[in-house]
Amino acid sequence: MSGFAEELDVAKSSLKAALAQLAATADVLRIISRSAGDLKPVFDAILEKATALCDADLGMVHLYRDGKQRTVAHRGGSAAFASWLFSRGEFAPPPGSANANAMATGTPMHIADYTQSEVYKTGHPLVEPLVALGGIRTYLNLPMVIDARVVGAIAIYRCEVRPFAEAQIDLLATFAQQAAVAIENARLFNETKEALERQTAAADVLRAISASPTRVQPVLDTIAARAGQLCGGQHSVVVYLLEGDIMRRAASEGALVVGQGGTQPLDRNSVSGHAVIDRRPIHVTDLAAERDSYPRTWAAFEEFLRARGVSPNHSMVSVPLIREGNAIGAIMVRRGEVRPFTANEIELLQTFADQAVIAIENARLFNEIEDKNRQLADWNRTLQARVAEGIATLERAARLQRFLPRQVADMLVGEGGEESLRTHRRDITVVFLDLRGFTAFTETADPEEVMDILGEYYAAMGRLVHEHGGTLAGYSGDGIMAFFNDPMPMPDAPMRAAAMAIEMQRTFGPIGAGWKDRGYDLDLGIGIAQGYATLGTIGFEGRWDYGAIGTVCNLASRLCGEARGGEILASQRVVAALKGQIPAESLGELSLKGFAKPVTAFKLRVT
Repeated sequence: MSGFAEELDVAKSSLKAALAQLAATADVLRIISRSAGDLKPVFDAILEKATALCDADLGMVHLYRDGKQRTVAHRGGSAAFASWLFSRGEFAPPPGSANANAMATGTPMHIADYTQSEVYKTGHPLVEPLVALGGIRTYLNLPMVIDARVVGAIAIYRCEVRPFAEAQIDLLATFAQQAAVAIENARLFNETKEALERQTAAADVLRAISASPTRVQPVLDTIAARAGQLCGGQHSVVVYLLEGDIMRRAASEGALVVGQGGTQPLDRNSVSGHAVIDRRPIHVTDLAAERDSYPRTWAAFEEFLRARGVSPNHSMVSVPLIREGNAIGAIMVRRGEVRPFTANEIELLQTFADQAVIAIENARLFNEIEDKNRQLADWNRTLQARVAEGIATLERAARLQRFLPRQVADMLVGEGGEESLRTHRRDITVVFLDLRGFTAFTETADPEEVMDILGEYYAAMGRLVHEHGGTLAGYSGDGIMAFFNDPMPMPDAPMRAAAMAIEMQRTFGPIGAGWKDRGYDLDLGIGIAQGYATLGTIGFEGRWDYGAIGTVCNLASRLCGEARGGEILASQRVVAALKGQIPAESLGELSLKGFAKPVTAFKLRVT
C-alpha cells in the first residue's frame, strides 16, 4: 500500500505541475490578447511564470536586430546587476555565447556551469559581470523564432550548479513561442498604427490645402508640425523655399531648429542644398560620421548643440519639392539621436513635399485668375467639400470595419450611418453556440492544440455568420455570440438565424469527425432566442466592439447550454416566427438558470 500511495503522490504532483504550467501559458496568452502593441507586460509575465515554474533565480528577454542584441526585460538579481544589464544598450554578442549561437542558428543552449564554459573563460567584458554581478551558474537560453527568423531569446538562470529538467526546458520553449507570437502581433499592430498615422497626417495636410486655397503658409506650417510628430523626442523640421540661389526658411517646428538667420546659400555643403541640387532625397544616418560631406550643416548644428551640452550625433533626411521637373525647395527633418528614417517615413515626407507643391501651385494659379474667373472659385469650393467628404467617408469606413461585417460597414458609411451605432433598443434574434466537451479537452490538451482547434472553429463559424448577414458580437473561449436585425434591419431575422444555425451544424459535422479521428471528443450545441436588447458600441479609443445586452442574450446562452451535441434549441418566439418553415419538436418547459419561470423550448430539425 505504501508503494501505491507513493505512486499516487507522484501522480498528483505531476498533475499539479501540469495544471500550473497550463494555467501559466493561458495567463500569458490572455495578456498577449490584451497588450496589442505593448510588449512589456507580455515579457514581464513570461519571466514571472518562467522563473517561478522552472525554479530559476533570474530571467531575461533579449531582442535581436542586424546582428546585435538588446535586453528588453529582466526579473531577479541585484539593482547593480540590473543597472549593468541595461547599460549595455545594443551590442554584438560575444562569439560562442548563447545569444550569438541563437542568433546564428536558432539553437537552444543549456549550460550546467557557466563558469566552466568556453565563452566565460575568454574573460570578455560583456560576459564576466554575468557571474560577478548576477551570480549566474546554470544557464538556459531558448530562441524566439518567427517564420524561420530568430528575433530574440528568453534566458533563465540559477545561482547554483543545478541543470534544468526536460519539462522545464519544454515549458520555456513554449514561453519562447508565445513571446514570438506577441512580437509578431506587436509588429502588425504597430505597422497598422503607423499606416493610420501616416494617412491621418496626409489627410490633415489635404484639409489645410482645402481650407487655405490662396495661402501657402498654413499648409507649410501643417506639414512641419505633422512631420515633427512622426519623429518623436528631440527633433527639428524646416521647410525651405528656393529664391534664386538662396534657400529661405518658410516654416519650422521643433526644439533643434538652427540656421543662419533663416537663410542659407544653395550648394552641396548642406544636406537640404544637396537634395535640391540633385532633386532627390538625401538620407544621412549620422551627421557626425558625414561631417566632411556637409560642413555647413555640421558647423551650425554642432555649435548649437555643444553650447547646450547635447551630443551632435543625429540622423537627418531632406526631400526636395519638385514642380515640373525643377526643385523649388526642400523639407528637412532631423532627429536628436542616431535613429535612421524608415522607407515609409521618407515616402511620407515625399508625399508632404508633393502636397506643398500642390499648395504653392494652387495659390499661384488662384491669384493669377481670381479677378478674371469667379467660376474657378466656385469649382474650388466644390472640390473642398468633396475632399472633406471623401476623407470623412474613408475614416468612417475604417472605424466601422473594425467590428462589423464588410457589407454592414459599407451600408453604414453613408450620411448619418453611424447614428445607428449609438446605444438603442431593438428586437433582435440572438444565436449562441459553444463546444461540448471543451473544458475536459483543455485539461488534457497542449495550448497549441487548443489554439489550433479554436482557430479552425472560429474560422468556420465566423464565415457563416458573415454569409448570413449576422453581426458577430465576439468570442469567449469556445463560445460565439451573433445576432440579427441590428445594425442592419432585416424582417426575416429569425429565419436567417435558424438557417445559419442549421448550416453551422451541417458544417460542423465533418469538422467534428476530423477532430474525433485525432482523439478530440468535441461537439456543437446551439441556442436561439428572440427579444428586445440594448445595443451599441462598447470599449475605448483604439478598441471598440459592438454588442448587445439583455434577457434575450441570457436566454440564448441558457438554451445553448441545454443543447446536446448536434442540437439546436430555440425559444417559443423564434419557432412562432418560423411559421412552420423549419420543423421543430417541442421539449416542453425547461427550468433555466437565471429565469424564475420555466421556459418553453423547441428543438429544430437539422437534417
